[in-house]
Order: sequence, then structure tokens, then C-alpha cells
Amino acid sequence: MRTIRVALFELAAAVRTRRAIVLVALYLAASLLGMSGAITALGKMEDRLAEILQVEKVEGKVITNEELAEIRRKEREAAASDGSAESREGKAD
Repeated sequence: MRTIRVALFELAAAVRTRRAIVLVALYLAASLLGMSGAITALGKMEDRLAEILQVEKVEGKVITNEELAEIRRKEREAAASDGSAESREGKAD
């Protein structure tokens, strides 16, 4: 009980002084720095994961597995049609 009374006294004294404002400012600064660091770390992890999975990183858009499969299918078809066009050109020479 005595500890609670001392803690309440200290809290009242802190509110009466500028210490409370300084503590809130320090808390906000630490929170902002922590949030910024977390966002930066998540961005780097996302970039690394996209590199590992060999997926193009798209800003601000979530791609479902079905959409990704469709994109890859179209890329394979385009590559196949380019390859067949090049082979026809090679035969014409």
C-alpha cells in the first residue's frame, strides 16, 4: 500500500512539472522510431521474399495465387510465341 501511495505522489509531482511532457515526448519519439524501423524491416523482408520466390514485387497490390498463375501462363505463352517466331525467321534464312 505504501508503494502505491509513493507512486501516486510521484505521478502527481510529474504532472505538476514538465517531466510529464518530456516523458510523453520521449515515448512518442521512441514509438515513431520503432514504427519506422518496423516498416523498413518489413519492406526489406518483402523485397527479399519476392527475390527468393522469383516473383515481381508489385507496390500496393496483393496478387492472389490464381492471378500469379495467370500472369506466368501469359509470360510462357509470350515466350513460346517469340521462340517460334525466331525459329521461323531462322528457317527463312
